[in-house]
This record gives sequence, structure tokens and C-alpha cells, in this order.
Amino acid sequence: MAFPALTQKNLKEIAALSDRTRRQESDLFLIEGIRMFREFINSGYTAAVIVIESGFENRHADVYQILQRKYSGITLTATEKQIRKLSDTDEPQGVVAVIRKPQPSAEAIFRGKKHGIILALDRIADPGNLGTIIRCADWFGVSDIALSKGCVDVYNPKVIRGTMGSVFRVRFHERADLSRLFAEAKASGAEIWGTSAAGPYTPMPSQNGEKNIILVIGSEAHGIADAILPFCDRLIRIPRYGHAESLNAAVACGILLYEMRRGHPTL
Repeated sequence: MAFPALTQKNLKEIAALSDRTRRQESDLFLIEGIRMFREFINSGYTAAVIVIESGFENRHADVYQILQRKYSGITLTATEKQIRKLSDTDEPQGVVAVIRKPQPSAEAIFRGKKHGIILALDRIADPGNLGTIIRCADWFGVSDIALSKGCVDVYNPKVIRGTMGSVFRVRFHERADLSRLFAEAKASGAEIWGTSAAGPYTPMPSQNGEKNIILVIGSEAHGIADAILPFCDRLIRIPRYGHAESLNAAVACGILLYEMRRGHPTL
């Protein structure tokens, strides 16, 4: 069964999702590449439109069969030139999909969670950093990330690509009011651990595994905002043994999550 051809109108509408405002207005985002598309197939997400390049069935027969069976009503066929117009990479892999954003409520951060790690990101601006942080969260079993209003868009194409599919396994709470979230967290008995490159070294404490812990990663340039520092129960600093001025935010996040899991694997 052949799929309908992508029209110029389709092309324009899909390409518009490269713009953050359009993504926010439509609650849609783009993925591309066969690996990312396979991750989507195995997730609970839904697609609005799927676009494949002519000849896709010869390279990925198994995925093509899935498209025929499950997504025949929303799949379109495009030329190589059209796929390139929709792609954010130099070497497109013949598949682009428009995915519907999930809509987790703010309460979902704590609902049913008696002990665990929650990430809070304050003004993370670099798409590469955010993509890597999401991958780290997925690796270490962190299911929720709250992002302040100053963070780069989770669904920025560079962020999506950097997650390597982890975007489908982590819940995001975008444009969060971190001061309000932290006040609610403390009222529920959670602890808030901030990260700081200044001041004396504070060793990573052991955890009893009986409460939620929010790990706050601050802006690459400025760290955690002064307005939310007072909410932190402790400030954690990674000790320096060499001469580098600072650590990349994503690298620091990975180190700290490792230490937290090592201290209590079931947290």
C-alpha cells in the first residue's frame, strides 16, 4: 500500500514546528531519524503526522510494515529534497514525525512518589546540555524534571536529538515556578539539594531512602538564582583536583546523580 504524497501545505505546516512559539501553540514537536522513530514506536506517545522518504520501505522493511499496520492514516511520502527541508541534520535518515506533547500536571511530580530523585533545572540555556541531562536522568532512573521559565525548550530539535530517545521516558514540567515548587516540596517533607561551585566543599550526604530529594542544577553561567537558594537544605560542591575553571552543567549532573544512586540505589 502506497502512502499519499506530502503536499506543499503539509511541508510548510511541519517545517513551522522548528519555531519554539509554534511548538508551544500547537503542543507538537518534531523527531527525525530511524533510531528516534523506533524509540517513539515503543513509547506511549502519539503522532499527528509521519513523513517518510520514497524508498524507505527498502531500507527499513520492518518499520514500514508497522507504518502500514498502525499509522497508515497519518503517513505521507516525501522526496529527498522535502525531507531535507524538514530535517535539522546534515544527513537525514528518511523519516520525520510530528509528535503530540504529553501534558503532565504539576501535581504529578509528587503523586504516588514517597521517595525518589527529582531534577529541577534553573535557566539551563544550552540545548546540548539539556539533552545530555535528560539522558542522564533516564540512565539513573529519574522520572521527573522541572524546568524554570528561563530554560531552553525541551522540544528544541537539538535537545530532542541529544536525548537519544530518553525524551520519551522522562516527564517534563515546563515553565515551572521553582520557588512555589520548592515550598510545596518542603511542606511534603522533601529535601532540596542545590549545586554550588563556590564556598566550602560539602560532601555528598548519605540518604535514608524515605523521602523525595530534589536536585537543583543551575544556569551554566550564573548557577542557581539567588531567589531560590534559600530553599536549599544543603549545597553540594564537586571537589576540583585540577585547574579547570568549572564543570559543564550536564557533566556535573551526571556525577551527582551517580553519587546519589551509589549512596542509595533504591532512592
